Amino acid sequence: MFAAGLGAATAGGGALIGWLYDISIGTLVVVVIALELMALVMMFAIRLPRVAPS
Repeated sequence: MFAAGLGAATAGGGALIGWLYDISIGTLVVVVIALELMALVMMFAIRLPRVAPS
């Protein structure tokens, strides 16, 4: 199931990047930077607690 979700996200992302490339390189750069910043915010917001070694 994970592989199917990853494949769908990859295909969707590739289609979005290709479409934005056809429209405007500047728009493509802005969208990619915004998505990367959102991913960083989510990474720190959803950080799982560390388990102390026993």
